[in-house]
Amino acid sequence: MPLPPLKRMAEIAQALCDPTRLALVRSLAKKGPQHVGALAKAVNSRPAHACHHLRLMLRARLLSARRDARYVIYSLAHPDLADLLKRLEEIAAAG
Repeated sequence: MPLPPLKRMAEIAQALCDPTRLALVRSLAKKGPQHVGALAKAVNSRPAHACHHLRLMLRARLLSARRDARYVIYSLAHPDLADLLKRLEEIAAAG
């Protein structure tokens, strides 16, 4: 059963409310699908730490994952997530 819009919006906001998660989304938006090692390097984090954040965003249905040989490749589940991140950056820059 789908969540009511405000609950879903809160779920999305909660899943993004961490600087590491925002950095992971930014990396995926700019570079496209990546595996944990590349994402961890992009956000200057340990792979286990990045994996924890990726799992949280997967549960919130913000990311999708697929297995490619021995790697799990993560990507944005919705293309508008990149636009949302851009708007957040504009709001943050405006003060």
